[in-house]
This record gives sequence, C-alpha cells and structure tokens, in this order.
Amino acid sequence: MTRDAAAGLSQELRVLYARLAAAAASASDDLSLTTTQRMALFELTGEPLRLGELAARVAVSDPTASRAVEGLVTAGLAARVPDPDDRRAVRIGATAAGRAYVEARTAAVEGELRVALERLDGDEAATLLRLLARLNAGLRDGGHPGTAAALLLGGR
Repeated sequence: MTRDAAAGLSQELRVLYARLAAAAASASDDLSLTTTQRMALFELTGEPLRLGELAARVAVSDPTASRAVEGLVTAGLAARVPDPDDRRAVRIGATAAGRAYVEARTAAVEGELRVALERLDGDEAATLLRLLARLNAGLRDGGHPGTAAALLLGGR
C-alpha cells in the first residue's frame, strides 16, 4: 500500500472512530472511564480472566491493567472472583452492570453502523466487511494486539 493510501485510510478511520465513539458515549451514563478501563471491560464480558491475561488482551502492562481493574471494581462494573484452578489466585469478570454498559455501547455503535450500511448495496457491505476482516487479520498477524472492535467501542 502506498503512503498516500495509508494516510487516506488513517484519516477515514479517524472520522469513523470519532463518530462511533460519540454514539457509544451517548449510550452510556456519566461514568468517567478511561479508554483502558473501557477496553478491559469489553474483554471481561466473557469468562473471568486473570490479570496477566487481561493485560495481554488490552496490550498494557500488569500494573496498568491492575489500576484499570481497580477503577472498574470501584464503579461496580467488574468483580474479583476466586480462580477455580488456583485457590490463591483471583480472576476478574464483568458484573451485570458492566455487561449492561458494554451492551448499551455496542447497541449504539451497531445502530450507527446499520444506518450507514443501509446506504451501501449488499455487495458493497459484504466487501467492506470482508476487507475489514482481512485488515484486522493483517494487523493481528503483524504483532499488533487488540481488536478493532475494542478500540472503536472502547474510545470516547
């Protein structure tokens, strides 16, 4: 890809990110979460994770993940639970309030995307999805952790 194409894609993604982040922010209450906290919360909506696993998924250090978790626990969005594999350890999982926060932000972003995708014909929408999946796979394979969804949905 040429430098101009990369710059053009970067600019278009910045615009997309800003619009989706604004939609997501409007769907959530006045919680003041950091981007790292939001990204961590999205990761915690599945099975509870150990701190190191969470840090790796969000691509931050263990101390940064620990501070993010502390904020999420204080806000009632995450909880520490016993690790069934090691009684000395804990895992972190999203609470019902945390899952509701993620669901509201996800629904808002999907609503914005649905409106925009209605302007494309079926083939264009399918091509866009296929190409974005390939782009994300290329970024993942290139050693860049995280997912586009977490980055887009996590920001404000």
